[in-house]
Amino acid sequence: MPKQDLIDFLKNASAFILIEKRASYGFPNKIIDYLTAGKPIIYASPVRHEVLNSGCCIEASNDDPRSIASAVRTITSMPEYKLGEIKSTAKEFLRKHHNIQTLAQRLIEHIR
Repeated sequence: MPKQDLIDFLKNASAFILIEKRASYGFPNKIIDYLTAGKPIIYASPVRHEVLNSGCCIEASNDDPRSIASAVRTITSMPEYKLGEIKSTAKEFLRKHHNIQTLAQRLIEHIR
């Protein structure tokens, strides 16, 4: 599916769930797609990513279904204005942390 079609498709979702059991490094590319769609993310991973501080995530345990269910309930009970705030916050987070200049600078620093 072309990227723009994927983003349009994802915008129809109410929220996203990222569950990682054994991840140990990296930043899942799907998070960028989720943030671009501007929807809440249920984050259930042992890996600590900067996205947890974005204001777009509800953290849950990756091995506790009750924790994930609680996060789903939290999102489904959010008022529309809060969902709008998450959409704005996601766009701002992407603009600040995942624009091409920032990513290029991180790569240069990593290579050095």
